[in-house]
Amino acid sequence: MDFYPDLTDFVLKNINDINRSEINIERIIDSDGNRSEVFNVYNKYFIKKVAFHKKDFKAEIEALEVLKDFPFAPKVFGIDQNIKCILMEYLQGYKLIDYFEKYNEIPNNLLQDYYGIKIEMIKLGYEDNDPKFLGSLIWKDHNTSAKKFDYGLCNKWTQPTTVSKRFKEITEEYDKLKKGDTCEWDKLRKTLHKYCISDEAIDKLIAKTVAMHTNR
Repeated sequence: MDFYPDLTDFVLKNINDINRSEINIERIIDSDGNRSEVFNVYNKYFIKKVAFHKKDFKAEIEALEVLKDFPFAPKVFGIDQNIKCILMEYLQGYKLIDYFEKYNEIPNNLLQDYYGIKIEMIKLGYEDNDPKFLGSLIWKDHNTSAKKFDYGLCNKWTQPTTVSKRFKEITEEYDKLKKGDTCEWDKLRKTLHKYCISDEAIDKLIAKTVAMHTNR
C-alpha cells in the first residue's frame, strides 16, 4: 500500500477499504463515551479519528510531537486538522487484557514500562490523566518494551513546581512498589483487576519485583 503524504487524500482514496468488514475497526471507549475511532489499515497504519473532542485532538498531536523520539511513542506519518485525523504506525502486539488472556501472565516489563513512560512524560511536563492508562499500552511479546498508543487526555504542566512535585510523587510511588509496600500494591492490584489480571499473577509480580530490587 502506498503512503499518501496528504492524509485527507489517503483517507478518501482508501475509505471503501477502510469500511469493509474485513478491516478491523476498534473504538476507544472511556468514561466520556466514544472519543475516537481507530482504523487498522492492512496492519500497516493506524488512522485515528478524534471525532468528538477537539481538545483531545490538540492534546494528542502536541504530546506526539514532543514525545516523537521516545521508543514508546508511535511514529506519526501525517495529521489532518480539518477532519481531525492522525495517521500513525500500526503497533503490533497485545493490550494488557489480551496479553494476559493469551499468555496467562503479566508482561515481564509491566512495572518498568508503566512507570518508565509516566516518568519520561512528566520530565517533559506532560501527564496522561487517562484512568485507563494501562489500557493504552501494547506489548509485542515477553521481551519487548511497551508502546503507548493513546495521548488524548494528556495535560501540559506549565509550572516547574508542579512538574517537580508530580515527578517526586510518581518516583516515590514506584520506589514503594519495588520495596513491596502493601498500600501501593493494593491500589495497583485494584487497577490490574480491571484488566482481568488474577491475584495469583499479581502475587507473582510482587514477589519477583521485591526479590529483584532486594538483591541489588
